Amino acid sequence: MERLLVVRMMARLARRLRATEPSVTAWLDQLIDGPARSHADAPVRLAALAHRALLDPDRYAPGLVPRAIAFLREITVTPTAEKPCDGCRWCRSRSYVRGREGTPTVRPSHLGADFFDPDHVWEEHSPISSAVRALHTALGDRIPDRTALLVAQLTSPDAATRYDAIAMTKDLPGSLPRPVLTRLLDMLPDDLAAAQIISGGFSRWPGGRLTIASKDTELLLDTLADHMASLRTAHGPDVWATGNPLIRQAYQEAVMTLADHRDPRALPDLIRSLETRVDDWRALYGVGGYPQAADRLVPLLADGLRDIDPDHPQAPIPGSLYLSCLAELKDPIAIPVIADTLTWADRHQSWTMVTAALDALTAYGPAAQPTHTLIQPLTNAPDDTVRTAARAALDAFTGRQEPQPTQSSGYGPKPPYWALRFEPARRLEP
Repeated sequence: MERLLVVRMMARLARRLRATEPSVTAWLDQLIDGPARSHADAPVRLAALAHRALLDPDRYAPGLVPRAIAFLREITVTPTAEKPCDGCRWCRSRSYVRGREGTPTVRPSHLGADFFDPDHVWEEHSPISSAVRALHTALGDRIPDRTALLVAQLTSPDAATRYDAIAMTKDLPGSLPRPVLTRLLDMLPDDLAAAQIISGGFSRWPGGRLTIASKDTELLLDTLADHMASLRTAHGPDVWATGNPLIRQAYQEAVMTLADHRDPRALPDLIRSLETRVDDWRALYGVGGYPQAADRLVPLLADGLRDIDPDHPQAPIPGSLYLSCLAELKDPIAIPVIADTLTWADRHQSWTMVTAALDALTAYGPAAQPTHTLIQPLTNAPDDTVRTAARAALDAFTGRQEPQPTQSSGYGPKPPYWALRFEPARRLEP
C-alpha cells in the first residue's frame, strides 16, 4: 500500500511541478519496463503504468490495455497451497462472506471483500483499485479499451477487485457494452452482495446508474427472473421476507427492477408484500404499473390507507404514496376508495392528505365526476393548497383542462424508494 502511494505521489508531483516531469517519467518507465526487482512487483508496475498513461496518454497507447490486463491477472492469481498468506485467522478457516460460504483469497484483498458493504460501493476494497480507476481516466472515451479492462476486472478471482469493478461500470458513459453486461449478470447466481449492487444499479430511481441498450432489456429481465427463481429454490417461496438481510434486499432489488419495466413476473411478490406488510414501502413504487391487476391491488391499497394516522400522514409510509398508486392504476374501482380517504382527511383537517386525494381524483378526469359534491366545498377551505387542488379537480371533471397534478401535492413523480428506507442516513456518493 505504501509503495502504491509513493507511485501516485510521484505522478502528482510531475503534474504540479513540470520541472520534475522528465525525472519522474523516467522513474516510472524503469518501474514498468526495467528488470525484475523486489520493490517492483505487479501492483506497483500496474500503478506506474496507469499514472504514466495519465502523464503521457500516447506513450503506451497501442499496448496499454493488454499490458494492464496482464498485470491485473498476475496480481489476482488464485492462491494455491504453495502460496499461502501469512497465517491470519481469516485464512486458517472458512468464513461466512456476506451470505455465502467462501474461502478468502490472499491478504490484503480478501479482507476488503469480507468487510464489503454493498450500501457503500464507492469505497474501494482492493489496494489496486485507485490505480485501475486512474487507468480508466487515462483511457477516457476509448470505450472498447475500457470494456476489455472492465471484463478483466469483473472476471478476476479476487472478490475485492470484482466489487470495485462493479462500481467502476457506473462511470462508463452511455449504455453498458454487451460484454460488460454479460459479466455482470454472470455474477448474480452465486454472489449475493454483487446481486444487490447490480440489480439496484439498474433501478430507474436516482442511484441506479447502470443503463442498458433497448436490445439488451430482455436479457437483463430474463436473467433477473432466473436469479429470483434460484433464490426461491434455495430459501423458500417467501424470499421477499426472509430473515437474511442480504438475501432479502438482493431479491427485492431484482423484483423492483422487473417492476420498473412492468414485467408481470414481479407482480406476485408485490402483492404478497402488500398482503403481509413486509417492506411494503418498497412494493408501493412498483404496483402502479400493473393496471391489469387493479382488482387485487386496490383493496390492498385501501387497507393501507385505513391505517394512516391523520395527525401523522407521512409516517411510517406517506399516505400520498398510496393515493398516487391508486391514481396510476387508472381503474374506476379506485375512485370510491380515494373519495372515502378525502372525506375522513377533510373531517380531520389533514390538509396534506386532502390535497393528495384531490390530485388523485384529478388524474381520473371526467370519470371522477361523481365526487363533485365532495370537492365543491373544498374550494373555500382554509388551506391555500387545498383550494388550488380543488379548483384543478373541478376543471378536470368538466374537461376544461387536461388532468394533471398540482405542483404542491404528494401526487405526481414519486420520490426515490430509497428515501423511505428505515435505516441510518447514508453518505452521498462523491
